[in-house]
Amino acid sequence: MKTIYIKTAITIFILLMPMITNSQTQENNIITIEEVYNHIIINEVSNSRNIVSPFQNYNLANNNDDHAIPIINSAIVKEIILDFKNEWEFIIFGNITITEINSNKILVTGFISGKNMEKGMINHMAFQHTWLLENGVLIKFIQ
Repeated sequence: MKTIYIKTAITIFILLMPMITNSQTQENNIITIEEVYNHIIINEVSNSRNIVSPFQNYNLANNNDDHAIPIINSAIVKEIILDFKNEWEFIIFGNITITEINSNKILVTGFISGKNMEKGMINHMAFQHTWLLENGVLIKFIQ
C-alpha cells in the first residue's frame, strides 16, 4: 500500500515539475521597457480585440540597443498589461521618450491614441509614466 502512495506522489511530482519550472521561467524573462511599449502592450490589447495596430512592425520608442533599459518581466508588468487590456479597445503609442533619471527611476513620456473603454476615441493625448525599479525589478508603476 505504501508503495502505491509513493509511486503516485512521484508521478504527480514528475507531471507538475514542468509546469512549475515553465511558470518561473516565464515570470523571470528579461525584457526592456522599450519592448513593453513597442510590442507587448500594443499586441496584447489589439490581439485581444482582433484589431491590428497599423504600426505593428514599427518601433515607436527610442530604441537605442546600447542603452536599452532591461527589466524583469514580473507580475507587476503583467498587471500593467492587463490594466491596458481592460481599459483600451485598441491603443497606439507615439513619440515615446524613455529617460533614465537614475538607476531606479525611469520616466516615459509620449502620446496615446486609441479607443478607451470609458472615454471613447482618444487622439494624441499626452501621457507620463514613471517606472520605479529595484535591482531591475519593477516595484511601482505610476500613471
